[in-house]
Amino acid sequence: MRDIKPLGRKFFWVKSTGNIIAQRDERIEGIESTKEEDFEIYIELQGLDRDAIEMTVFEPGQYAEDFAQAKNWRFDPETGKIVFSYPDLNDPTPQEPLSQPPLTAQISELRERTAGCYISSHPCADGCYGYGVMKGGEDYTRFHA
Repeated sequence: MRDIKPLGRKFFWVKSTGNIIAQRDERIEGIESTKEEDFEIYIELQGLDRDAIEMTVFEPGQYAEDFAQAKNWRFDPETGKIVFSYPDLNDPTPQEPLSQPPLTAQISELRERTAGCYISSHPCADGCYGYGVMKGGEDYTRFHA
């Protein structure tokens, strides 16, 4: 017997293009279905080649902020990872959104890369007051006013 539990988002997408053809939003609770069952249930999947369609299931709440902020999303057919398109908040004119990895993943990567770094201010030889990113006493970057 299968358990009733919270269900995360589920996506069915074309392996060759990354285009999403069917999806399920998060559910407070339910019974997880198999790919075979979904091909019988979802009208969008009926009649399609099962080998040409990939299924990706996220944990409940996974990428919640990204889904709330993004204009749309698709899957990268080469990596199989989701790619979000966010509006450019600095440019008010409508244009094609920029596709990029989830912002939450980008923030995590930046936190890892900058762990142990700190900002140090120091006077420069030319009289300006520069700021540099220091790590282990080594000056990585110096900005001049």
